[in-house]
Amino acid sequence: MGILKLTDKDLTKMVKNQDINGLIKALTHKKDIFIRYRAAEALGEIGSAIAVDPL
Repeated sequence: MGILKLTDKDLTKMVKNQDINGLIKALTHKKDIFIRYRAAEALGEIGSAIAVDPL
């Protein structure tokens, strides 16, 4: 799955699985600000220390 082809369904799956690396990559999604916002929100809720710098 390329980051440009990321859909809201993919993001929902990443949140459910707490895919921190996938969510960090979603922060750079170029076509949809909603994807970036949801990824940032999810990383904040998960609270992983590795997400601090990318956020």
